[in-house]
Amino acid sequence: MDALEVIEQSVEEGDLLGGATHCQDLIKDLDKRHAKDSGDVPAASKTLLHSATGQCAYLLALSLLQQGYDAAADRLLGALGCTTRLSSLVLQASAQHCQSDVGSQDTSSNQAVTSVKGGLSDRLCAALAACFASNSAYWDAHKREGGTPFFSYMCPLDTGPSNLVAVAVHAAHAAMLRSPCSAHRQAAKQARAVEWWAHSRRPHEPHQLHFDADECLMRQGLSTYRLRHPAATCILFLTDAQDAGPTIILDQTASQDLAHRGWLLHPTANQAVVFPGDLLHGVLPGKPRGVATNDSASEPSAQQRITLMMAFWAEPPCPPAHGGGHPPADYLGPAMTFPPVPCPASTQAGAEDEREPDSSHAASGAAMPGAAAASHDKHMDHVSSACDHPASTLGGELPLPELNFFLRSRHALRQQYIPDAG
Repeated sequence: MDALEVIEQSVEEGDLLGGATHCQDLIKDLDKRHAKDSGDVPAASKTLLHSATGQCAYLLALSLLQQGYDAAADRLLGALGCTTRLSSLVLQASAQHCQSDVGSQDTSSNQAVTSVKGGLSDRLCAALAACFASNSAYWDAHKREGGTPFFSYMCPLDTGPSNLVAVAVHAAHAAMLRSPCSAHRQAAKQARAVEWWAHSRRPHEPHQLHFDADECLMRQGLSTYRLRHPAATCILFLTDAQDAGPTIILDQTASQDLAHRGWLLHPTANQAVVFPGDLLHGVLPGKPRGVATNDSASEPSAQQRITLMMAFWAEPPCPPAHGGGHPPADYLGPAMTFPPVPCPASTQAGAEDEREPDSSHAASGAAMPGAAAASHDKHMDHVSSACDHPASTLGGELPLPELNFFLRSRHALRQQYIPDAG
């Protein structure tokens, strides 16, 4: 299975085009194996081949759309059974790293997505970037054998900040209270606590389209399932990461099928983006750049896409209770109490005398110039019905990456979050 190993390595390293060169061979090989009905191919190998082929075809279509080859991408997506995808306009803009190329913006007080620059001091922003860099002690302390689940911490708003993250949380809260957007001001007034977590990604890495929700409630099972969103979400970019793809925010909620409008925001250090907590969002990949290094520890933090995520809750999530009404001692998951694991000591130096966050820009709440919060009135396209490769050629219903950029049904996202949705 040498071809499969090449595919897996190429995808892991972000070399979509390199992996794509092997896609057609894999498709043909899979078709031949099915035609032969040979019994000498282990079932596990067939499963891996199916998975790798679906993933590679999906990522190849994504790369083609970013480069403007819509017809070729739609033929591939049609073969995968996809009927709806992110629009060509959005995907091509995601591969352009110049903010001014993204489009026009709405700076009215009713804009759902606002972007402000300079809410923190440069020193605090740099300290937080070091705290959450991929080679920092923070990530090592949270590693678990067999995979690390999603985890987050709670920061109460009724007490003063006691650590670097809390300083940033309180600064974001203060900026939202002064926002020209009435919905953001209302969310800040009602918030009792902020759930925060961090992301540290290599520039080429995307993040699936998703909704922020009460993960504690979702993990209790279907018998008590209820979809609950924060009042507002704030993304604080801690690095520029100029080669990284943008954050995409869509005016789609879990009860809707498809969005009508979207915003693209490329990472800019010390830029904060605020939007309603029930909106669909994610991270698009940057422009394919060939083979990237797989040694993220050797990358300077400035080349990593580092963000601090903040969800503002009027009714904070509650982690599962154990003896005495508290989570188990070894609990790692959403809504934890901070800090059982402190940030590295080197980043705490001088935190006590950290000056007040710079509010010269945050007070106005105006969107950044250069279309940092650019909007698009068209975000979803239908996949062309013309398809040179029927789904059977690709081996039937291949598993796809859970990115949600391409959907097999217009209801797919709604069904993920509302199980009984038709």
